[in-house]
Amino acid sequence: MKDALAYILFFSYFILLVGLGELLQRAFKINPEIVRKIQHILTAPCWLILCLTTGASIHAVIICAVGTVGLAFVTFSHFFKAVAREDSNNYGVFYFGLSATIATLLCFLFFPEQYYIVGITYFSLSIADGFAPITAMLCKKFNRNIREGKSVIGCLTVLLLSFAVIVAFNYIFKAQYTYLLMVSYACLFMIAEYYGYKGLDNLFTVLIGLGYLLLELYGLNNMALAIGILVFPLILIFNMFKKSLTEGGLFAAACVVLISAYFGGLVMLIGYVSLFAANALIVGIVKHILRKKGRDIEKSKPRKAKQIIANSLISCVLSILFFFLENPIFLLAAIAVLVEEFSDSMASDIGRYQKRNPIDIIRFKRIESGLSGGVSLLGTTVALLSCFAGCAFIFMTADNNVIKYIVLSGVAFFGVFVDSIFGSLLQNKNECVVCGKITEKDVHCDQKTVHKSGVPFISNSLVNLMTSIVIGGAALLVLYFVF
Repeated sequence: MKDALAYILFFSYFILLVGLGELLQRAFKINPEIVRKIQHILTAPCWLILCLTTGASIHAVIICAVGTVGLAFVTFSHFFKAVAREDSNNYGVFYFGLSATIATLLCFLFFPEQYYIVGITYFSLSIADGFAPITAMLCKKFNRNIREGKSVIGCLTVLLLSFAVIVAFNYIFKAQYTYLLMVSYACLFMIAEYYGYKGLDNLFTVLIGLGYLLLELYGLNNMALAIGILVFPLILIFNMFKKSLTEGGLFAAACVVLISAYFGGLVMLIGYVSLFAANALIVGIVKHILRKKGRDIEKSKPRKAKQIIANSLISCVLSILFFFLENPIFLLAAIAVLVEEFSDSMASDIGRYQKRNPIDIIRFKRIESGLSGGVSLLGTTVALLSCFAGCAFIFMTADNNVIKYIVLSGVAFFGVFVDSIFGSLLQNKNECVVCGKITEKDVHCDQKTVHKSGVPFISNSLVNLMTSIVIGGAALLVLYFVF
């Protein structure tokens, strides 16, 4: 009886929602975006109907699947004005149903007694994502766009309402979630929604939120991951003003930090956050001082995803190996790689402001400031101090063995020179056909440059990756054979 009632109530409500949208759009000429979001919010009771009738059963899966087919017709037929979008490639309505079907199917197969988990993600999507553009429009005068289609008020709305949803479900279903878990879930849901594109946030938010709650359900979550998720909104705010990362770079950084934190623990999280903050703070202070003295400081370009991955991939892999092999040498090697990349960045960011041009580490000739392979007294000094300071800060939480600290600081410092050697010998360098300047750019003086030296396909990112591999291997060998 309950199963039959579920079919009747669900599809009656489904038809009512579609009809309401058409009425508001065609009869009252309400803004189509507002109509879509009203429908979005009012889909929340669909889960409630299934929860009170079928629960996580095969009937719930069938109903969601049939509903998704209906949403596909609504989306692709373009007959219904209430859900039609100017962007013909935006299939958010269809993705909404698809995510609900996938989540319900997984629940039916693996955790049918915890159907409330699907409810948390479904209500978060319906309510938080539904109200976000509405509050953004209402507060347009005080709002600020972060990227196309995403604003400060919108992100804040998703964060607060998804937190309210999980708190309510935690109370009703006695899930015994900690506040750290609930806040981090809200932050993660906001991250997934922030990176939504062409309506895909309706799919990703549910699946990512569901995955995170399943980690908690099966005892696979940890504090480092939860805290790492909380850090992302702070990085997002910082990047909104400094523009130190592209959108792709920001996404890559979030992935690298969260993966490293999950497998490497708080040590890796502290490492990434502290070294990133130290670099931004120190370089910012140096630039401010030089500007005060009248120096012309070129604005740094935001780092792209490939640069972030090249700098962080090896330390991330070493963190994963540490987790599965339970051998601390992999964690210490990951720290050494991380510190080397930090020190090389510091040397490059500050060393370029030395008045005299750097010297090529292989050819011993002065080269243009900023070219790979160049070393300077200022840059080398900064690298040395950065290596020992970086290792000292992290070793306070990872390993208090002084000899290991000194050795790995030395390995990291050695890595800075390896990076310069690779940059001098292997990195592609071009010559401008107009002014004759040697550059790493493909275009200079509005003309395509010609290859001068190095290997054409080896970029600075690849040099950084190669250096990380060498330093990671060297650190592992030293730790294995010496300690």
